Amino acid sequence: MKSSSINFTSSILIVLYILTGTLPNLNAIDILAPQWVYLCSLNILVAVYLLYNKDSFASFFSVLSKSNYFIFYAFFILWAALSFSYAINKAETIINFPRYFNVFVAITFVTVLLSKMPNRFHFISVVLTSFLFLEVSLYYNQFIDQITSSGAFNSIALKGFSGNKNIAAASIVVKLPFALYLLTTLEKLWVKIALFILLTLSYIALTIIYARAALLSSTLIMILFVVYQVYVFFFKGRSLKKLISHSAFILLPFLVAFFSSEVLSSNLNTNSYSDRIETIGLTRQASSGRFDYWESAFESFVDNPIIGSGLGNFKIKSISYGAEYIHGYTVPYHAHNDFIHTATELGIFGFIAYLGSFLLLAFYLLQLFQKSSSQKQLGFVLLFLALVGYGMDAFFNFPVARPLMQSALALIVALIVSEYLDLSNSSLPSNTTKGTNRKYIVSISLITLILIPSLIVHVISYRALTQQGALLYEFNNGKYNMTLAQLDEISNDFPNLTETAMPIKTMKARYFYNNGLKDQAYDLIRGGMKDNPYIRFNENLLAQFYFNDKQYDSSYHYAKIAFDNIPNNMPHFNLYMQNLVVKRDRDAMIAAYDRVLPIVRGDTKTARTIFLRSIGQVSNVGDPYTLQKAEEAFKLYPDDDQFFELYRIFTYGQQNIVQAKALYKEATEFYGQKKFEEAAATFVKALDLDSLDLTYALNAGLSFYEAKDFENAIRYLKVTETSHKDSHREKAIRYLALSYYASGQQPQACAQFIRLKDQFPKRMYEQEFQKYCLGK
Repeated sequence: MKSSSINFTSSILIVLYILTGTLPNLNAIDILAPQWVYLCSLNILVAVYLLYNKDSFASFFSVLSKSNYFIFYAFFILWAALSFSYAINKAETIINFPRYFNVFVAITFVTVLLSKMPNRFHFISVVLTSFLFLEVSLYYNQFIDQITSSGAFNSIALKGFSGNKNIAAASIVVKLPFALYLLTTLEKLWVKIALFILLTLSYIALTIIYARAALLSSTLIMILFVVYQVYVFFFKGRSLKKLISHSAFILLPFLVAFFSSEVLSSNLNTNSYSDRIETIGLTRQASSGRFDYWESAFESFVDNPIIGSGLGNFKIKSISYGAEYIHGYTVPYHAHNDFIHTATELGIFGFIAYLGSFLLLAFYLLQLFQKSSSQKQLGFVLLFLALVGYGMDAFFNFPVARPLMQSALALIVALIVSEYLDLSNSSLPSNTTKGTNRKYIVSISLITLILIPSLIVHVISYRALTQQGALLYEFNNGKYNMTLAQLDEISNDFPNLTETAMPIKTMKARYFYNNGLKDQAYDLIRGGMKDNPYIRFNENLLAQFYFNDKQYDSSYHYAKIAFDNIPNNMPHFNLYMQNLVVKRDRDAMIAAYDRVLPIVRGDTKTARTIFLRSIGQVSNVGDPYTLQKAEEAFKLYPDDDQFFELYRIFTYGQQNIVQAKALYKEATEFYGQKKFEEAAATFVKALDLDSLDLTYALNAGLSFYEAKDFENAIRYLKVTETSHKDSHREKAIRYLALSYYASGQQPQACAQFIRLKDQFPKRMYEQEFQKYCLGK
């Protein structure tokens, strides 16, 4: 094939790589699933193309396969594959390995495809900048939809091609240096203007998305670029005009974005750029839970530093280290740091190989910078800035799991490696030997043989993610309507976990139990224990089933295991407390509550409710400890009726509360029949049984008012003034004023009218004040 044809075809294939992240979810619950299928399919297509054109690429592939970068990365892939032998969940390793392998193959293949391109740097810059244009265009289309909709502005919806806004922001950041490269090197004015506008819109988008890691990395890119321009001015003799113009290429878009964010923040009711930057910090409070993930990952690594837990098993192993902060069944699927994550799953050797591959890229760029002309140095600096952007995302997030980011990384790494190998091997042989061709064919064929089962794994994983949606929906909503036939269509062996690390066998067990197939349900749960032994959903569900079947000893055994291992899970806490009620173990209840309350983040209402409802069943009426805890809850949540009712039950007893409610119902019927004296007397009886519920006092006062017994009306309405409910106090003050007026006590009445209109300013109350107090 002619050189021009090879370059054209290679260019098309490289463009197809960058399009990986544009694929929608195609009915899967995770957008990543179809994208991995696409990337693997593309790798197979490129492998066939490379085999067909062996004479054009064999020599370069021979050089590439001997490079330090290739060796480091190949060792990493091999080590990841070997982790299958010791992984906790081998199915997860099989699912995750093809993802890592496909990225490795994509980088290798793109590097080979670039080897024949005479102006590869310009080409890659155009490809990535063009994709940046598509991303920013889609972003602003979503932005316009948001600001023109009737609802509140929601930055989470601004996600471009990706699954969430953080990925969208990171994807924009890694492409900024390439747009900047074209802006700096191209001469046509209209092109410069277009690129300047694109950079400006990109920076504005980043300020609106509110992804702190992306804001930090984009700001760092700007600073480092300006520092480089200053370096060139002082040490390379560049003119002041060039320093100002080149610095302005990035400073002006940044400044426009900064001031735009200040304006937009007030109009959209969002945080400005400066507000967002202030929230960035390496503190536990500012980390959005990342410190917890990092600590768990580091502890896991320290416990198993040589081999780790196995590829894809962090989301399983991390549960045992994050028991105190895991809420519900929301487990950390990633460590929010690709390097720590790798160390946790693959141990020290995997970590060194993975980190080493990035350090080698930085070394390659340093070598290229030192040995290149001043004109080319700018490009290598900007390549380094692209790596910085990716590295920041890898430090705070998990781009390794995102095909959108990995496809861009493949192009960036391939460009670095191909440039370095060109520099190190300036004269490649024009004709390849038979031995080189043979090794090339064997290597590409071997890669293809691994890609084919990888594609099968990706397809199975994608299909599973199109089916799991219904199962997860019913679980999250507490509705279990799927038939066993529908359930049978969902595989529970491969994969055996949902994307959220829930054992699929155990999720199915509830349906079998509900259909009376209890033995099968128990067998499924025990299978789920092997798939994820740390999530404790298995033990909790077993405890529920045993509790329903009144096998309380077994229920307590499993409920305690679930609670002890993951206490910050309200279903675990609730079921454990139910078992302690059966055992009437008050001390264990208090100990469990004292453990749970400090680790609940945010709203503690659910934990307090579970505890109070449980301990109330084993405590005497008027028990000081129970009353104290109920009062604490009521003070924290004064508008919560259930805490108020629990406090009353603990004070007066369940029987009195029930009797008071019955009297209230009877009194209300009297009131409706205009038997106001009988109504008042009955409301008073209810109040005597439950004097904390001032609804009874208010209604007694209103009944006495209607019965013209103003003395008693005043008496009970005064009691109601202390109510914590504004509606009760408002009504009590008004009728207190009217009762004073009706009984001839105008000064007292006017004092109450003034109080009423001051505390509850309404036109009606002002009119009543004018009428009764000023005679108008």
